[in-house]
Amino acid sequence: MKNPTIVDIAKRASVSVGTASNVMNRRPVVSKALVERVEAAAAELGYNRNTLAASLRSSRTGVIALVVPNIENAFFSEVLQEIENLALDSEKSVMFMTTGEDEARTRRHLQAIISRRVDGLIIVPAFDYQPALAELERYGIPIVVADRISQKNPFPSVSVDHKAAGEMAGRHLLEIGARDVVYFGHSRPDYWILKQREDGFSAALANQPEQVSVRSFSLSLDVFVGKEQALTALKALDKPPQAIFAASNLASKSVLPALQAKGWSIPGDTRFLAMDDFEALTMMQPGISVISQPSAQIASQAWQKLMHLIDGEEAGENALLQPELIVRGSTPVIAASA
Repeated sequence: MKNPTIVDIAKRASVSVGTASNVMNRRPVVSKALVERVEAAAAELGYNRNTLAASLRSSRTGVIALVVPNIENAFFSEVLQEIENLALDSEKSVMFMTTGEDEARTRRHLQAIISRRVDGLIIVPAFDYQPALAELERYGIPIVVADRISQKNPFPSVSVDHKAAGEMAGRHLLEIGARDVVYFGHSRPDYWILKQREDGFSAALANQPEQVSVRSFSLSLDVFVGKEQALTALKALDKPPQAIFAASNLASKSVLPALQAKGWSIPGDTRFLAMDDFEALTMMQPGISVISQPSAQIASQAWQKLMHLIDGEEAGENALLQPELIVRGSTPVIAASA
């Protein structure tokens, strides 16, 4: 049986051929009522959209590439899941690759993506590849940067406000009475977003009426190395600090086992606040409080910006989203004399 055409659908739905075509090609210019009418007509006629032919006519493949450093990081997994959901809703496919924080691997993946004529790319850059992002401009494909932005972004971007996240963490620790604080992060001048978190944290704790002691330790992004570094740092302390802030989920995964090895409990010996939420933290008792990034919102806005670029439209301003403090368990205020 011959597959019904757009003309057949337009006649059945009593709309113009242009309207029927807009609906079947998912162009957001038709009212909801007409979309429902055309889709009902297509279903009645048993219409199957020929996506290959459509891609050839439009010079589009219907494939979106997503590149993230890894999927062990729960935040990146959440971004991937949301992008896949959005692609499914839009009848698109996702080409997914991980860089492993390796510059050479990143370059190979990007070359493969470009050669396969994807419609667009959403990338969470490897830290070491961040300065070379501008190289991608020569290829002319729509690109949106998510999460790991730089001070000057060559492409439209979506990220949490990392400085605000650091400030939020510092204010929370002050509010629970912590005046002896340890900060675990990853200090390198080219890791701009991590420096933003540290700057925000320091700003929140500075110029307080009471003196606040802050000791900072830099951990490797390699969790195996980071655990040893965190334990060495804790062993150097003569007593548990009143509070610890782990400024990334990688830092949390290094510091928490180090605390266990040291024999210090949470919150008995020290309060613990983590940047980024992940499943293990939700299962711990007592609960671990976190500064959470809106992963679904970051993915959704990155997707929207990319769709605008693919359609030849402006992507709008770079989006800077707000973090959220999630307080878990009972967190009594630390006594002033502690």
